[in-house]
Amino acid sequence: MSLSGGVMPKKTFNNLSYERQQHVLAICRREFETHCFDAASVSAIVEQLGIARGTFYKYFEDLEDCYFYLLARETKEVHDIFFFLLKQNEFDIVTSLAQYGKRIAREIHDPQKYALYRNRYLGWTPLLQEKWQIYLEKLGKKAMPFADVVVEGYRAELLSGESIHLIKAVVHDLIARNFSENWTKAHFIKNYQRHIQLLTEGLKSNLLRD
Repeated sequence: MSLSGGVMPKKTFNNLSYERQQHVLAICRREFETHCFDAASVSAIVEQLGIARGTFYKYFEDLEDCYFYLLARETKEVHDIFFFLLKQNEFDIVTSLAQYGKRIAREIHDPQKYALYRNRYLGWTPLLQEKWQIYLEKLGKKAMPFADVVVEGYRAELLSGESIHLIKAVVHDLIARNFSENWTKAHFIKNYQRHIQLLTEGLKSNLLRD
């Protein structure tokens, strides 16, 4: 993805009929559902579409631009789900974490999205993450600020820092294992609850001690 490029398909793509646009996106999506990003190729996409390679680049800046567009269109940032629950639950982190696992499980085990999520989490790299964040910023999506978070009546400013990072790391690891170990939806929820119980007990213990 060119850092100076846009975040939407190019004008040539937008000038296609709606049916043709959907066909192009379906073929691109199938490639990313079948392969992790590093194994996906423009050649495979243009062969299935029956178009010249140069035509693809009239639609998208590059393969990465195409991939990010589909991710933004078809998937959710799972950490945004957590932040939404925090706000919905008036920043009660224990209640939010209890609900979070089932919400994630429902999202990543959606049959229409499972393969796309699977290859994202199994093939994601630090470089892709860095570029993805730049892409999201161009879309106007920035990390939500959390200066103060309430945990069952206790103010926990630490949740704007290390604890939020810890929660994100634990959840990311569970999702990656979900796909690498082929967990069922129920198995994911069970493992999530086990990990989060330990995490929330630790958070509450630290807050009480402080």
